[in-house]
Amino acid sequence: MSHHRFRVPATLLLTLSLIAACSPGATPAPQPPPVTTITFACQGYQHQQYADLAVAFQEQNPGLAVEILSIDDLTGEGPSVVSADDAAKVAGAADAFVGYAGLITAEAVPRGLVLDLGPLAIGAGTTLDDFYPTVLALLQDEDRLWGLPFRADLDLIFYDPVRFDEAGLPDPSIGWTWDDLARAAEATAAVTDEKVLQYGFIDLDPATTLLLLAEQQAGPLLDESRDP
Repeated sequence: MSHHRFRVPATLLLTLSLIAACSPGATPAPQPPPVTTITFACQGYQHQQYADLAVAFQEQNPGLAVEILSIDDLTGEGPSVVSADDAAKVAGAADAFVGYAGLITAEAVPRGLVLDLGPLAIGAGTTLDDFYPTVLALLQDEDRLWGLPFRADLDLIFYDPVRFDEAGLPDPSIGWTWDDLARAAEATAAVTDEKVLQYGFIDLDPATTLLLLAEQQAGPLLDESRDP
């Protein structure tokens, strides 16, 4: 008898619940909007910077969420994407990531690790004129765009306009070559009895300069696509 007494109320309760749910005046519970998660990999020290940007992005795009991944953890080697193997690991785990422009175009693009951002950039109304053309060109291939630059490290040469005028030299301009630099250094130097009174050029980082000069003449000297 006790067995049947408990079954009847349960059946009635279920029936009443179904009737209430199907009645004309019932209001369905609001469903949360679907959310698409985008994964973004950056260097460990950049995490907080991009976390703040992700919060602002999500406030402007309620249907999107950004999950920030650490390149350090994905590669297991260091804070940067420095080789083709690193790029493959990061690209396989993240929808977008931070990397060196030269590595992306030389290694990631031929291996199909990155996608053309051109249609997305144009569709989003991005103004590419906001970027320095020579920097943006590092990530372009004909009409394809493999990334957007967010930082550029430049090696700059400062010159003394007075010394150039005294030597009868025009001011440096776009298109200067190494030969132009060498001629300007010789013309602005002051040497007496084999004693240098005024150097025409002082390089604070000669190792980098020599490396750039050699690579411009012969191409990359190091193969970073694999470990030795």
